[in-house]
Amino acid sequence: MSEDKPTRLAPIVTPDAKFFWEAADREELVCQRSRATGEFLFPPRPMCPDTHSV
Repeated sequence: MSEDKPTRLAPIVTPDAKFFWEAADREELVCQRSRATGEFLFPPRPMCPDTHSV
């Protein structure tokens, strides 16, 4: 039995999410965190959706 990875559509890699997809290629899980609230943000985005800070 083969242990191949499943195939799926390639993600759309934006500049804000590039770090996430590069880590995923290395089979690492990374996450973005809001500086203002300390909350984890997913999917990666350019600013906190609650405070609109970086």
